[in-house]
Amino acid sequence: MIYHDLLLAPGSSLIKENHAMIWLGIGLFFGIHIIPSLPGVRNKLIARMGENPYKGAYSVVSLIGLILIVVGYTRIEYQELWPTPDWASYLALVAMAIVFVFWMAAEMKGHIRKKIRGCPR
Repeated sequence: MIYHDLLLAPGSSLIKENHAMIWLGIGLFFGIHIIPSLPGVRNKLIARMGENPYKGAYSVVSLIGLILIVVGYTRIEYQELWPTPDWASYLALVAMAIVFVFWMAAEMKGHIRKKIRGCPR
């Protein structure tokens, strides 16, 4: 029990490992997604590896990054930054119902769309 409390204490090595896992996952996931936007890097990698091995390596590195993010996130203890008011969840439900009606009105032809006149399609 004492060992468990020491590992989960603020600044402990277990919490640092979980944060490192998340940051490593973010670095892998976004780093591999930035490589194709660099001029000529994608083409050089495809020329060196071949198209299918490049796609396979790209997918595997992306998946490893995503797994590291998810596993690290699930291991971190929840800390509330500020209390959420009880009424906020009800406000979100009402707001989403209104947004859904407006969204459907914008996408479909009908009398609601004519009254809103937000998008002349």
